[in-house]
Amino acid sequence: MDPLILLQHARDAGLRIGVAGTSLKISGPRKAEPLVRLLAEHKPQVLEALRAECPAYIDAADWQQAIEDGHRFVTQWGKQAEALGWVPAELFGLDTPPKKPAPNYRRLSRYDKTGLIWLLRGRRVVELTKDAAVIETANGTLSYRRYDKPALGPLGDSLDDFAPGLAAIAADEG
Repeated sequence: MDPLILLQHARDAGLRIGVAGTSLKISGPRKAEPLVRLLAEHKPQVLEALRAECPAYIDAADWQQAIEDGHRFVTQWGKQAEALGWVPAELFGLDTPPKKPAPNYRRLSRYDKTGLIWLLRGRRVVELTKDAAVIETANGTLSYRRYDKPALGPLGDSLDDFAPGLAAIAADEG
């Protein structure tokens, strides 16, 4: 059986599939158990297919989560996103890897270069505007800004963000 077709059938049946080293991590409804057995029977081919699809410097589990999140987002918000002018790079974009990345390089570490879908991590979008997406979290919501995403983190990452000159005072005390 073609592993890509098997993976699509599994996703359509509500199975979530991830990779942990040489293991498949599968969760979903009990009624999809026959598909789980098929995935196990074809494990080497399924693992190879999952890794072949995955972009460079992205963990397979993050890739699988992005596929699931992207499918859910496009189904629920795709037409509205298009009408509001969201482009594929803003939804699915990733940092371009350097020519010689450091051993610990991760493409998802650049928030300012990462599309909305990669940041969902299983969470749902509850509101979409031309400027932002509101994401539901366990403790409330958070906003993803479409424009002017800071490269070094949100407001408050620097003492200069709180009060002019506070950083100089802190430096003098150190």
